[in-house]
Amino acid sequence: MWDLRGEIDRIRARGLYRHAVTFEGKGVRLRKNGREHLVFGSNDYLGLSADPKVVEAYAVGARRHDAGSGAAHLVTGHRQEHAALEEVLADFLQRDRALLFSTGYMANLGVVCTFLGGGDAIYQDRLNHASLLDAGRLSGARCICYAHGDSSNLARRIGTGEYRNRLVVTDGVFSMDGDFAPLNVIHAVARTALRIVRGEPWRRERLQALINRFRQGAAALGLPVIPSETPILPLIAGETDRALGLSRKLLKHDIVVSAIRPPTLPTGTARLRITLSMAHCEDDIDRLLAALSTAWPCVRPRC
Repeated sequence: MWDLRGEIDRIRARGLYRHAVTFEGKGVRLRKNGREHLVFGSNDYLGLSADPKVVEAYAVGARRHDAGSGAAHLVTGHRQEHAALEEVLADFLQRDRALLFSTGYMANLGVVCTFLGGGDAIYQDRLNHASLLDAGRLSGARCICYAHGDSSNLARRIGTGEYRNRLVVTDGVFSMDGDFAPLNVIHAVARTALRIVRGEPWRRERLQALINRFRQGAAALGLPVIPSETPILPLIAGETDRALGLSRKLLKHDIVVSAIRPPTLPTGTARLRITLSMAHCEDDIDRLLAALSTAWPCVRPRC
């Protein structure tokens, strides 16, 4: 008989048990149990989720069209707003057409499984997002991984074997390491609120200034942050217990940074996935660095 409770206990003992933490609020300042926490773990890099123009457009759309379309796109759910957004996306990306999916995960599954099947081959960077890896497996194609960011390794692998079709897929920005894909084969770009982003370049300029401020501060502290020009700035802890311990110590400073660990990452590469947002300010960056300067010595190697 399967000892489910025992298996869960073993997962807990290895520091791999996951559970959702409930927060209230918006932006980079969230509340939990009556205390405000500064968040460095969201994906709202350009601070658009709380932008008044985006919020108002969302509210107007809900009042005008209810909270949902009521059906799938290919039935009766494709509305004028969807078509208009696809046109704006296509123009922004300089493509003939764009196609909306409900999530990035579904987009990857839909595209890969549409184009590939048995007898085909899919070539994946070994650090691709789980949605791309799942899409490759579900497509029925032969899945072949190449070394991360290594185009020469890809070239050697893609030249062997007999396949009907071959497809190379890669993240545009790798979500765990924060580095860019070096290949021009696929250039994946994700943008939201395109008109705002285009019309307000200061958002990206401000975000880049915050990135530079954190990188310089982290270097001064000797923190092992993976070099990245993106808002994803991974701090490598190595072992799972160190990453979890560092995350807990930061929480005592009312700072939220998630510890990313196996099975999401290979054993020995656990980390804090620090992400910056345009909604942060310079004082927020300094506060994070000050907390890290106190917490990091306690987990190197242990405290």
